[in-house]
Amino acid sequence: MTTSTDGSTYVESLPDFDDVQPPAKKARVGIPSYSNVDVSQLWLKNNGPNRKGDGIMVLPLCGNVKLVADLTPNTWLRVAFPFNTTGQYEAVSFLGHCAPPDRPEGLNLGIVLDRGQENFLAAVDDKLSKEMAACTRATWHSLLTENDKYKNTTCKVKVMLGKDAETQIKVISADHEVHEGRGWEFLSQHVGTHNFRGAKVKVCVRVDTVWNVAKKAGVRLVATHLVLVTPDDQGQVLDGWADDTALLESLW
Repeated sequence: MTTSTDGSTYVESLPDFDDVQPPAKKARVGIPSYSNVDVSQLWLKNNGPNRKGDGIMVLPLCGNVKLVADLTPNTWLRVAFPFNTTGQYEAVSFLGHCAPPDRPEGLNLGIVLDRGQENFLAAVDDKLSKEMAACTRATWHSLLTENDKYKNTTCKVKVMLGKDAETQIKVISADHEVHEGRGWEFLSQHVGTHNFRGAKVKVCVRVDTVWNVAKKAGVRLVATHLVLVTPDDQGQVLDGWADDTALLESLW
């Protein structure tokens, strides 16, 4: 409602809503393929001594941000060793092994690498080990593990599953349904007896930290995105001789 110069009032015309443009959508930024990452840009920011005084705190950066890469843009890899839920190697509160800590929690997933991913992560490991050597003396623990028995190379990726879980997970079930979620509460519904042993996997990783404790150091990878395919056998236990009576009778 508007008042004219002579004191009368009138209603202004409404805007033509056909001409009103919706707010621009934010562009989705894709995670780069590992093959497009310039590893030479990796460096370590020295944040001084840690609380215990037995090492220094460093932050791995690529340029001015943490390196994130898609390890499987056009392929699938395989799970080498599944999540260990016993607490023997990793104690986590969401499985009742310990009290909730003041840091994010997750479980390691071992992945068999193809040659391309192996070469990329070896280059990451080599660059950061040299950067670390320039900061302090520490025995470097390789990011990669070579298995002579199976003739393959594996790496560990931390899947964040605790409170405020970061890793975005998709599970493709045996009936080809895609389930999506985060955290152990979600993943535990799909672990089954197979625990994803030997499962097909896609993963995007972040070079999250270079740990440095008691004169030892190494790289930790965190999974930002993870796709797991339920194994075809559903983890069933095969019994070749189920009839014990017939088995005994066959001896005589």
